[in-house]
Amino acid sequence: MIPPAVRDQLAQDLRMETCQRCAGRPVQFHHAITGLGRKQLQEPWSIIALCPICHTGTRKNDELARHIAYSQASEDDLNKYPKRVTAWKQEKKYLEEKYGLPKTTKL
Repeated sequence: MIPPAVRDQLAQDLRMETCQRCAGRPVQFHHAITGLGRKQLQEPWSIIALCPICHTGTRKNDELARHIAYSQASEDDLNKYPKRVTAWKQEKKYLEEKYGLPKTTKL
């Protein structure tokens, strides 16, 4: 469940209007990044918009979802979590090398 304050931020973000993979609609919010203990991270940068097919259907790809989420994160966003920052930065670099830079940009 997304806290109301975070949901309000997401509602104002133009990236959340269409699927961030295929531009389809309607969208569902997907927690792409987990924190310690595999808990859903309740940060706007870690939540992406996906259509039902990309979220849970035949195009589901959790690795690509994380790649999109990392592209929304600033260095400061990642550094807020000192116990996870090193692993996240390593994975972000790996995913950028694998998939290239995502089309998603910070608005």
